[in-house]
Amino acid sequence: MHRVTLAELDGNFSQMSLPMATISIFRSLSEAEGAWREAAAHCACFVFQTFEWSWAWRESVGRTQDLADYIVHVADTDGRTLMLLPLAIRQTGRLRVLEFLGGSLTDYNAPLIDRDFANTLTGETFERLWRQILGLLPEIDLVWLVRMPQTIEGVPNPLIGLAGTRHTDEAHAATLPATFKELTATRNTKFFAQIRRHRRRLEKLGTVEICYPSEEEERLKVLHTLIEQKSRWVRSNGYPNPFGTHETRAFYERMTTSGLQGGQMSVACLRVGDEIAAAVWGVIFGRRYYFLLTSYAEEWTNYSAGRILTEEVVRRCIDQKIEIFDLTRGDESYKRYWSDHVLPLYEHLEASSAKGLGFAMYRRLRSAVRSNRHLREWLAASRRDGAPLEPAEALAAIPSAQPHRPISAKRAQWILAASQAVGIALARKALLLFTHHWQSGLLALLFRLGALRCCSRVTASKNSGKSNAIQLLFR
Repeated sequence: MHRVTLAELDGNFSQMSLPMATISIFRSLSEAEGAWREAAAHCACFVFQTFEWSWAWRESVGRTQDLADYIVHVADTDGRTLMLLPLAIRQTGRLRVLEFLGGSLTDYNAPLIDRDFANTLTGETFERLWRQILGLLPEIDLVWLVRMPQTIEGVPNPLIGLAGTRHTDEAHAATLPATFKELTATRNTKFFAQIRRHRRRLEKLGTVEICYPSEEEERLKVLHTLIEQKSRWVRSNGYPNPFGTHETRAFYERMTTSGLQGGQMSVACLRVGDEIAAAVWGVIFGRRYYFLLTSYAEEWTNYSAGRILTEEVVRRCIDQKIEIFDLTRGDESYKRYWSDHVLPLYEHLEASSAKGLGFAMYRRLRSAVRSNRHLREWLAASRRDGAPLEPAEALAAIPSAQPHRPISAKRAQWILAASQAVGIALARKALLLFTHHWQSGLLALLFRLGALRCCSRVTASKNSGKSNAIQLLFR
């Protein structure tokens, strides 16, 4: 563990409590456990920042990844935690990337932060504190912090104020009233009437029972059924299986059978006779219920078994005086029937080297392409017609892609020839090399040069014409 006072690093901190505060860097979760548990006891955080969640992930999915832990602990003069950042440095190819622990299984990334500290911390002070933290870490190419909520259980998330942070996603949640009747009064009445109708139909087929198993063996049985049902559904619909690796399944098994400081696991299922027709896997932590995994057996689709079980889980949350029913991130259609507000999620992408700058520009361009409605419509039309549009047609069809920087014909011809000669990899690099202002010029440049058309032709011969240029450049 490395420890240093802020006064040693920067004597210009304006807040009186900060100069004598200390920054400690823990190199493993076991080394940080004491400070982490003390922080979780009084700091604002989500369940994803608990020690148990991070430990389960690190001992399962995290074991297969090239990661080095760097847990940053900021404490006052009495040793009380002001902030704890569960970070890691990932080696991805030639890039060294600073990110949060937890990977894709963590829906919200955030620090554990003292409420008074968060409310009094200014953006300027935190920016300076963040720079000092980065200075204590090894050299990196990129800072990539994703899925960060704007607030952490009611207090500001200081990471959102870092320069370059942008809104990228949303999560959905519902504020729970005192009674279920009050909830339904503010929602789609037809939706709940349909659930009641389906439940009556279901009860004609056998005994319908809602179970919340407490025994470890029964909980694991429900979890394994959920994984099987969910895996079958995603395969039949052509999606990648989120439970396709042993490590991912091991993570959920660990969480199902372990205790949780300040909360508890919640496993539920709907049985029709002896068969599990639907299952839910969630967590109760603080004032919030996290609705994380849900599944249903395909043979019960016409009876809305999943919706019936979700309603029962919501009813139970209201009975237990839980304040927030958190549907977390994702835009699944069922969430709009339950949620009444969204949680904006942000991304901070900051390059620390030339390699990191190239990757950051690529990611931002990819996001710009995906978020452009006109471009998505053009791509859909291209796929329907069987061939990409000509660049001139594309520019005419996309008003937002008007050029901002002229480019010489000689340079354009060079890039076209390069993309035809060596394919997609060089085309990517060339497009990044010959522009300096990606926000204003790069998206328009892609179409004006016709490099996408060339890339599409090059790759069509390799992929039997099934690929298109945008899918290859921005997959």
